[in-house]
Amino acid sequence: MADATFEYDFFVSRRGTVAAVAQEVADVLEAEGFKVVVQDYDTEHGGNFKLFIHDALVKARDLIVLHTADYDTNHWTREEFGNFPAGRRVGVLRCDAADPRGLLQNVVYGDLHGVADLDARRRIILDVAHGRAPALRGQPRIFGGPTMPLENPQFTGRETQLT
Repeated sequence: MADATFEYDFFVSRRGTVAAVAQEVADVLEAEGFKVVVQDYDTEHGGNFKLFIHDALVKARDLIVLHTADYDTNHWTREEFGNFPAGRRVGVLRCDAADPRGLLQNVVYGDLHGVADLDARRRIILDVAHGRAPALRGQPRIFGGPTMPLENPQFTGRETQLT
């Protein structure tokens, strides 16, 4: 499954409190034959963290963001996401009640928050890994089905025309 030009299929980017979720995601993906790099388990003790992140960004084909309320306000996770090369896929797994914002807002994501069933969590993780849109995210769409963009709460007026 690994692309010949990349050492890893996925780099798992996370902040603080979701180290256990990072391990879960890595375990699910590795069980499917993917190669995964995770900061918690793949950095050398005493190694240079910035160079580890650099290497992970260069060597991973795709990025999986474990989104939490503090993900997009932390310097290091912003660096990881902001410097991931264009043209490669970013997947998001929502890990708490915070909705992705900014550039991550319209990335199709899987919602792990509140999901306790291990089979359901595995399916959500694999859906994101394969780039499949989850069936429902519980948020309004502009129109159409679950693959359509989210409704933009900043866009107001023109209700008559849109109807």
